Amino acid sequence: QKRATVSRAFAKALQQKRTSLKLSQVALAQRINEKPTVVNAYESGKAVVNPVIVQKLQKAVGGGLPSARR
Repeated sequence: QKRATVSRAFAKALQQKRTSLKLSQVALAQRINEKPTVVNAYESGKAVVNPVIVQKLQKAVGGGLPSARR
């Protein structure tokens, strides 16, 4: 059984928030202390939901992201 990946709404909203803050994926990754591949995985909707990382992303972009769960 496949683990649940992040919702499309979350992936899209994260990308929009990041670009509106004029942050690159690398810059956002540095802000949350994760690798750029982690940010990329969340934005492409391929990441498995990790509540800790979701929380860090919410905080880094100032909140307002939809639920990461499908």
